[in-house]
Amino acid sequence: MSISVHSAWKAAHAAAVERARLLNRETGIEKAIEFGKTVYRVHHLPLPQNRQGFELRCEVVRPSDPL
Repeated sequence: MSISVHSAWKAAHAAAVERARLLNRETGIEKAIEFGKTVYRVHHLPLPQNRQGFELRCEVVRPSDPL
């Protein structure tokens, strides 16, 4: 799975919850600036002990989180 980019947090959160449920793993939402606009990137995350860099700063979404 690749990174998905959304212009609204709600859309990013819904996509992150769906991906987390599909993979049965935690996913992350990263807020970023691209071409002068705020965007939200949805990533799948490694295990907590293997996270570094942006993975420590992003919002963690779990499969059990509500939509």
